Amino acid sequence: MLVILLAYGLVAIFLVAGTTFSLRIVPTVVLGLVTLAVTLWWSRDRKFTAPDPERSTEWKILWIIIGAGIFLRVAWWAQIQPVPFSDCAVYLESAAHLVRFSEYRVPEMEGDLIAYRPPGTAFLLALIMKLTGNVPWAPLILNLLCFTGAVWLVWKTIRPKVPQRAALAAVGLLSVWPSDVMFASLPQSESPSLFGVALLMFLLTRRHGRLTAWAVTTSLTTGMLCLLRNSNLILIPLWILVAMRSPEPWQQRIRTAVIIIVVTLLPILPWTYRNFRQLGVPVLIATNGGENLYSANSDVATGSWEESSVKQVRVYLPDEVKMDRVATRMATEWIRSHPVGFAKLAVLKLRILMSSDDQGPYATLVRGIGYTGPWVLVAQIAANAWWLVLWCLVFTAILYRSVWQRDPDTSAILALAAIPGLLFLIFQSQPRYHMPMVPPLIMLAGYALSMKRQQPDPAA
Repeated sequence: MLVILLAYGLVAIFLVAGTTFSLRIVPTVVLGLVTLAVTLWWSRDRKFTAPDPERSTEWKILWIIIGAGIFLRVAWWAQIQPVPFSDCAVYLESAAHLVRFSEYRVPEMEGDLIAYRPPGTAFLLALIMKLTGNVPWAPLILNLLCFTGAVWLVWKTIRPKVPQRAALAAVGLLSVWPSDVMFASLPQSESPSLFGVALLMFLLTRRHGRLTAWAVTTSLTTGMLCLLRNSNLILIPLWILVAMRSPEPWQQRIRTAVIIIVVTLLPILPWTYRNFRQLGVPVLIATNGGENLYSANSDVATGSWEESSVKQVRVYLPDEVKMDRVATRMATEWIRSHPVGFAKLAVLKLRILMSSDDQGPYATLVRGIGYTGPWVLVAQIAANAWWLVLWCLVFTAILYRSVWQRDPDTSAILALAAIPGLLFLIFQSQPRYHMPMVPPLIMLAGYALSMKRQQPDPAA
């Protein structure tokens, strides 16, 4: 871990876009060194403890933890009530349009687009609005349902692997996650994605001896998650690799790989057909990929959303298919002709993605209600302190090889966190894009929390 951290620091210092030896990277490297030092100190002379038998009280404690998380999210919404902005506002308007007119449209400044964004979030919000009407707290209801399901699934995943106290502490950490508490009051794709990733983790741990059933359920889940975020398509190779590493005969493994590809596409292809009928060309899920790629890879790119490059390609709207193709071509041409610049941006995108967890304060306080006072700093400190604690626990678990040797699921679950994040080294990056990585990291935190200090041997 120390070697990886120092290598990242050197690369970041020399390749960060803009200036050499940029001071912006110094706090990140220092904080990383402190994190590593704390992890090594805390984890010394500790050993992993096996799961203990289930006790009758733990379900009560689990529901208290879930209830506390629900209370925090409702209380934050009642106190702040942020106004949706950017993507959040579009999701809400798309859902309202879907309920009113029974058709999916994406409202943008250039007009109502047909397939600009993945439709999953809007459809889920529309289901809630069918029951509640277009009320300000409809997104909160959806996010609370996703939160409850995610915590329960994470619990069911890690409880057979670690003692009761460690499992409860891990899901308690998930329940009080500051940025998720704040973000739950807004319409967004992150909360449904958290539930989906938690479900994939749960299914992964139940695959042993039931490979075909696992392949079908996991592929259906992955296909529906692709309708939330097209980046989840990158999970298909991961599931094929999991199938190929199984102990079944090779014919069964090949058959399972085919099932994974076919069944993942089943929830997607009806939407592709709908796009073909309305646009005249087959669009698998959405048309915003090219714009996203070009805004993150150009002469003026910052690694995150960049306005001037977006305006440059949006001149082709309302022909969203042409915009997507032109932007993709411009981005790929720039990447081929600027390999060093592309590498610099990849480092910067990694830093944007992983260096902080303050998307909750930004989305609800700064953008949501236009507040920039001292409580923003307090909220940012709370959010990033939680992020730091999580990574100290994750590093502790990684340092112990017994975690990997004891549990055949750990490496695949960790890949479930890491692999989708690789796409954000190519496309535009935001801190909130790392939120779906958290459930797998919580499982590693559960391993760390299950470690106890070794007692000295009296005979010695």
